[in-house]
Amino acid sequence: MFEIRSTESFTPLHSFPVQGIVSAYHYLNGLLVIGKRIGNSQFLRVWDTKTGVSIWNVNLDKEKIVDLRIISDKYIVSVNDHGELKQWDLHTVLDHAVPADQALLHRIGSSKNLSSCVGGGMVADEYQVVLFGFFRTAPIKGQKESPIIVSLDFMKGQNRVKRPLPQLY
Repeated sequence: MFEIRSTESFTPLHSFPVQGIVSAYHYLNGLLVIGKRIGNSQFLRVWDTKTGVSIWNVNLDKEKIVDLRIISDKYIVSVNDHGELKQWDLHTVLDHAVPADQALLHRIGSSKNLSSCVGGGMVADEYQVVLFGFFRTAPIKGQKESPIIVSLDFMKGQNRVKRPLPQLY
């Protein structure tokens, strides 16, 4: 259950139930974007927090969302547990006449040496530069796994894997 409260009086303004397991969420300017899992499927859903109404929903199949961001009034950015980053057009999301999957602008594939997200977060700004947390490299026989930082730049369409990092655990 999500509850929207007044910042002045802290009284509840709206509440709405969310089915499934929420893996990530982000709020900005009256919109709440949620990554949730129902059964074996993952969904992205956008809610209008002023009305409590769901205004967009897209099925991502078995992909697990680990972080989300709404960037100003332009984009929704999601990253899954294998480092694949997706950029969604917020204006298309808010246009109810357009099919949900047509809001996807860019998909920057995961690096083949990433196996799973182990923590950290995502930072995004209007310049479309996104940095996101720590990923564990796929195990190589005889070597320990080590965290790395992946940075993605939408402006140039590049991704960079920076390593080695000091042992953090």
